[in-house]
Amino acid sequence: MLKSLLAFVFLPTFCGVVSVASAAAQEASGRRPVGEVERWLRDRWCAGRECIPDGDGYLFLRVEHPAEAPLEEVQRVLRETEGHPDHPQREWAKRQLARHEDGPEVEEVAFWRLGGRWRYNQTNLLADGSQWLWVDSISTPDLVWSLSARDLHIADPRRPPSGKGDWYRNPDIALELLATACWDLLHGHLGTTSPESAKPDIRVVEDGAGWIASVRRRGGFEWRFRIVPSQSSEPFQVRSMESYRTDDDGTVLSGRYVLSEEMVETPWGAAHRFAEWVNDKGMVWRRYILVAAGDDLPADVESYFKLPAVDGTDPIRGPVTFTRIFDYRPEHGRLTELDRGVVTASRPLRGAPGSGLGIRVVGWIAAGVIAALLVFLRLRRRATP
Repeated sequence: MLKSLLAFVFLPTFCGVVSVASAAAQEASGRRPVGEVERWLRDRWCAGRECIPDGDGYLFLRVEHPAEAPLEEVQRVLRETEGHPDHPQREWAKRQLARHEDGPEVEEVAFWRLGGRWRYNQTNLLADGSQWLWVDSISTPDLVWSLSARDLHIADPRRPPSGKGDWYRNPDIALELLATACWDLLHGHLGTTSPESAKPDIRVVEDGAGWIASVRRRGGFEWRFRIVPSQSSEPFQVRSMESYRTDDDGTVLSGRYVLSEEMVETPWGAAHRFAEWVNDKGMVWRRYILVAAGDDLPADVESYFKLPAVDGTDPIRGPVTFTRIFDYRPEHGRLTELDRGVVTASRPLRGAPGSGLGIRVVGWIAAGVIAALLVFLRLRRRATP
């Protein structure tokens, strides 16, 4: 009995001594303890759930979309769909062939943030380098607006239009591509916006000169991160991640991504120079490249957040070319059409606060309800003996 009691008392102490001794031995050998890696991983996981950079600074990114399938597969699909121009796979194959021959399609992203205001510019380039689309979104405390070659949208975020999408209420929706890129480049794909994964099941084991961290998710999914010591301001960095899916057929690799060893210091922490997504065919189907980042904002950055005049010039896009203005501000509430800067038509905008259109619709509905109620009461009165 005494032996059992002594063992019960001293076993936890002994285990603690062994654990401390093991950690000390790891540090003496130059290897960081597994527990330290796991704590860093959990901290970064929580930080990675908020991926939009906060604080003043700028960020320039290049997002490339190379061919998603081998050339042989693309050519086979083109042969099989020949004579069927409306076949859904044919347009996909033609686009993939252009990427093989001319290079990836590209999205160029620029982001500036200053004192609670931000501007996000996105320019889409085809595989041959020609520009086919651009749109900019600007957010300030009292004004949100978006600019493209054709349209200018304006709204007051404090009194957004009704039934016109969530962007007017929450302009951060426009930053989805930026948030995804920062999730990879700044956070190594650690973290998720999924509520059930806020406190993931993380297990870390040593692997060569680094560690493998397994993160199990609901639905039979597992992420395996390769983590190594870092020479940047962060003690560790993610070098790759493999995504596995387990079902009745077993566990299969569904995709992986690789992060650069090179790290770049930004106003929001150390970031990878690039991240590459690889599909189950071994093809790099998306690549995020950090072009530049810093907090030395341009001297004229204040003008980036100012609404351009009808016949004016945007400091980044140059002379404006839009031909329609959707102004949802309560004091305006109008759609204005232009031709070379001259107003050709103007009419009220449905859904704009104070436009009266929404109030009239509610009034019509209320009048209809009241009329139906009066008819019902009259019929009921007649039916009563």
